[in-house]
Amino acid sequence: IKIPKPGKINFVNTKDKKDNRILQVIKPFDLDINEQLDIWRILPIRNSYLVVGVNLEGYYNRLSQTRRRIILNYSIIMALVLLGIYVIFKLQETYIVKKTLNEMKVYTSKLLETMDNAVISVDNNGKIKTFNRKSEEIFGKKKEEVLNRDCQEVLNLKINGECLLKECLLEKKNISQEIILEEKGLKKKIVDLNTSFLTDESGEVTGVVAVIRDVTEIKDLNEEV
Repeated sequence: IKIPKPGKINFVNTKDKKDNRILQVIKPFDLDINEQLDIWRILPIRNSYLVVGVNLEGYYNRLSQTRRRIILNYSIIMALVLLGIYVIFKLQETYIVKKTLNEMKVYTSKLLETMDNAVISVDNNGKIKTFNRKSEEIFGKKKEEVLNRDCQEVLNLKINGECLLKECLLEKKNISQEIILEEKGLKKKIVDLNTSFLTDESGEVTGVVAVIRDVTEIKDLNEEV
């Protein structure tokens, strides 16, 4: 056996015949030559070493398992951290989107209520979805009375017995014309009506919106002139 550091304890990594990793512990004999021993017994072991081999395969196997567990635990922790960050960002994004949509909804609602023209929208079934303050004035009906009801039943916007907004949806054609509006209990009005289609992200028609302007006073002034 080759001893790297004679006279000292040596630790040598090597392999046995089965290719197993072995740690050799090589320790020199520390004999007191003054002891009363047979010289022939002392001579053969003077400058000799005790060699102990420790099989390290079990140690390396456990070390490898420990490393794999550490890597697995680290991967799980990192995955959970990334998932948490993703969820936080998604929640924040959802909150921002909802907040923005609510702000836009409030802004649009206020804008509609302050307009000088009536704005009425219906879905594909002719159900009224928008009815602003000016619409209430022109038609003499409260928003609560008409929302989600068929425009054919609650609005006198008809030509040949058919609601103009429904006809617009059926014909797939916008309408722009003056109409004489006669609501029960109200003075006859002349209104200018213009429609536009409402579409979704894919371009499919989801309803129609009508902007109605009361031109009665203008017509009366023109007649007087």
